[in-house]
Amino acid sequence: MKNTVKIAAAAVAFIMCLSAYACSPAVNVPVTTANVPVAAAEQTETQSVALTEAVTEAHFTLTENGGTALVKTDDTVYTASGYESVNADKFRIKSGFSAEFDKEFEEFNRVTLNYTASAPMKITVSYGIRTVRHEEQFFIEAAESGEFSFVIAYYFDADLASGKITVSAETCTGEEADLMIFGIRPHEIPYSNKTVRYIESSRYKLGVKLNWGGAVSYLEDKTANIDGLTNLINCHDTGRLLQQSYYGTYGNDEFTPGTSFGVGWRYNPVQGGDQYGHESRLIDFVESDNSIYVKSQPLDWAKTNYLTPFYMDNTYTVTDEYVRVDNRFVDFSGWDHPVAGQELPALYTVSYLSDFVYYAGENSWCDDTLTYKTDLPFWGPNPRETSFFMKGENTETWGAFFNPDDDFGIGLYTPNIDKLTGGRNAYNGSKSASNDSTNYIGASNEMKIVSYEPIEYGYLIATGSVEEIRAVFKANRDFTDNACFDKRTPHRLGDVIEGELLLTFEEENGYVALMEGRHNTEVSYSEKEKAAVITCKGDDPHLAIIYTSVFEAQDRRHIEFEYMLPKENGRDSYTTELFLCSGDTPEPQAGKSVTVDLIKDGGYHTASVDLTNVPFWSGEVYKIRFDYFTGGNVGDVMYVRSFKLLP
Repeated sequence: MKNTVKIAAAAVAFIMCLSAYACSPAVNVPVTTANVPVAAAEQTETQSVALTEAVTEAHFTLTENGGTALVKTDDTVYTASGYESVNADKFRIKSGFSAEFDKEFEEFNRVTLNYTASAPMKITVSYGIRTVRHEEQFFIEAAESGEFSFVIAYYFDADLASGKITVSAETCTGEEADLMIFGIRPHEIPYSNKTVRYIESSRYKLGVKLNWGGAVSYLEDKTANIDGLTNLINCHDTGRLLQQSYYGTYGNDEFTPGTSFGVGWRYNPVQGGDQYGHESRLIDFVESDNSIYVKSQPLDWAKTNYLTPFYMDNTYTVTDEYVRVDNRFVDFSGWDHPVAGQELPALYTVSYLSDFVYYAGENSWCDDTLTYKTDLPFWGPNPRETSFFMKGENTETWGAFFNPDDDFGIGLYTPNIDKLTGGRNAYNGSKSASNDSTNYIGASNEMKIVSYEPIEYGYLIATGSVEEIRAVFKANRDFTDNACFDKRTPHRLGDVIEGELLLTFEEENGYVALMEGRHNTEVSYSEKEKAAVITCKGDDPHLAIIYTSVFEAQDRRHIEFEYMLPKENGRDSYTTELFLCSGDTPEPQAGKSVTVDLIKDGGYHTASVDLTNVPFWSGEVYKIRFDYFTGGNVGDVMYVRSFKLLP
């Protein structure tokens, strides 16, 4: 029995991208909640564009007949199969759904899909280049009126596709959901073999490297006039740049992390690519005179050419005052990720910019005294020396590297972050953007990646003297509030550990104090146990409790921590080793530690350590490295309710 449904979908608007590209290089970014940041829509509304009139009401008919259906839209026809049922104006699908479009499309290198979906989907698009069929896999977000665009994988080969297109789909969660494809629009955009695309204002020239995930590889202040200095961004490899980078699971049944820098890593989508130089995948880009939008699918940093189920959106805009970046990211893995320090963003500069400056007070935007750091070490093993926590109500959350001789530098301002990291690698003062020596600024929060839930945030880049950089950020401090961070960040980290010698983890906002200096360790929170959960993920597991307040070891002579070891842990006995870092021992050293034997019976106990007669516990206290298991099996757990330094 045939069932014909006629629908007028007023919410669906088809943007005639082919006409736009043919008429002008300045085009509107296709904007929906499923494609690019809202900020990108605001920025592109004022652009001078040439677009044909959008269709405000898209009609289609759906005729179902025994497991297949014929769908006719305003501009195309397709046959659908592999669905579970027809639900009013949508297909109910799980896996195996296919939409075969009848039209023989003319040459194209970009495709726009209009759809509605009640859940995130994984789609496969099949098209032909000459006589060969090609398939590409993508993700689309749940959306009532969604639009997804991509450039074909062979864009940089100057190839054009043509002929028929097939789109297949399955739900990301494995559960049934509704899907309707309203139309598909293949079109040709101008080809260029230039992988770095530049946008400019009278002051700034910004270069975006499309084949490195659209990360920023070039930034020039044309007013600087410093001999030998042009590009301020270190672009030595795919891990440098100005880019997005995030951290998730330590591993699960579907994902085994790689190793980097000689240690076990974790899920780490990096916009530029992986540590072996493989390039992240370009999904889409749209250019105008002073703005460029890029969507990419990043590789995992520590694995070899591993394409993550993750999308990053970037909208770059240059003005005469600053560079604005609006970022968006969404994870499609479906995995449960722990809280981790996220780079929001990561900025690598030329080594020539030798000194670091930031605001450490609580009298924000009142031209209060700045804090200067010279001779910063490498940021990896030196978290106390290179981690700068935002305290109390501090909203002046920017940092900059500058050269004091020329009083010139580059600054990063990300609102609503808890910490800045500043450090130098192999410092040699080079002005070369490709030199191995580099400086790093990371704006970060301890925050969870939550699958299928996007995060959007923005930041500013400014250059000039320290005074000029600060003035630009002050004048534009309200450009965005990054309020989305609040729901993912348990507590401002600086508030948790500043002056807190009695750390308690019975509430969720406290356990972020255990997030620093982790090695083969996952930290989470148990609402049931009202405790931090520390899980061993490999050899030599440990974390660090870093004290940002200044106090003397002689004033704190006892350590107590309340813990519980589940009976299910794999060993019969466990020992904790505490490396004491104070005085002339700022970092853990062999022989400068104390140990305590633990009880494994599923109950809570208080471990006590008397430091009164420990000779190396003296002077200013920096941190305590908490090697919670000197020997432990992967998956072994310790629950901790408190960690106290007492008189």
